[in-house]
Amino acid sequence: MDIAQKEFWHRHSGEIGLLKAGVSVQSHQLYSLRGHRASNIVPSMLLPYELGLLYALARDRFSGAGKIVDLGPLLGASTFCFSRGLEDNPELNESMKIQSIYSFDLFRYRGYEKFLGNVPVDNATGNLLPAFIRNLRDYLEYVVINQGNFLTWQWDGQPVEILFVDIAKSWRLNTHVIQQFFPCLQPDRSVLVQQDYVHFNEYWIHITMEWFRDYFRYCGVLKGASAYYELLRPIPLDQCQVDLEQLPFDQKWELLTLAREKMPKPAQEVMKTAAAKCAIEHEQWTLAEATLAEVDTSRLTDDPSQDFSGIAKDNLKKVTTLLAAKRG
Repeated sequence: MDIAQKEFWHRHSGEIGLLKAGVSVQSHQLYSLRGHRASNIVPSMLLPYELGLLYALARDRFSGAGKIVDLGPLLGASTFCFSRGLEDNPELNESMKIQSIYSFDLFRYRGYEKFLGNVPVDNATGNLLPAFIRNLRDYLEYVVINQGNFLTWQWDGQPVEILFVDIAKSWRLNTHVIQQFFPCLQPDRSVLVQQDYVHFNEYWIHITMEWFRDYFRYCGVLKGASAYYELLRPIPLDQCQVDLEQLPFDQKWELLTLAREKMPKPAQEVMKTAAAKCAIEHEQWTLAEATLAEVDTSRLTDDPSQDFSGIAKDNLKKVTTLLAAKRG
């Protein structure tokens, strides 16, 4: 199954396609997740195209020879789509689905108050795990839940077929993902989804994927922010010990430029804001300003799954504000 073909995921995305996965769109970033017993209204930062991809990967790509690693599910929309995909996968018997998904999160309300709104939460602790369990209650036999600081977790080396990364919010977290999971990806089988790729904040992901470019095949990018890849050949363990944060700025800038050139034009405009953030963090003020001046926020495609104009406009505003604050 060629995941680079739009048909792979497109039939499972959008308001009609997602119904196959038990997901219906209520409003922007708000979904109804329909299990066997009940439906739950769940906010998620993922957009329908991304949810459709996750369902398609579990339904049409996953073989049971490895695990699905779900990093940063929050309330579980990603985990739900993986679970429904497993349930509908015609090649798997029931025993092959048990404990196939490993979900890692702090499951904490703090920091997400504005986004989560009135989501039920443990008032004493701000713990979101009960809500996650409620949203996944019909599929808990498929899921191994890991609550806590991801930086303290050690993967045991089991093969990973699908690696969904929505947790690389810092250099340290990104490095831990590389060290723990990249060596466990399987050539010609494993798929990596970088959810924060088309976003200004996590520019280290662009650097990461360009650094490991000889090991991956880029397959596509989706609105809201996901880029996805197939592994071509094994990544040696020693190669995964690299600390990319310590690279000199000139090398980071070269990798950012090369990564951007490989992406479709609409995504490139957002990636310029990410490069500018890198320049700001290295006090390259003039370079940051010039890069931001090049960002085109107009709509550059008629394909809604590839339209990042709104994200480009939002990210440009945020990074421009950051530049003004840091530059003084």
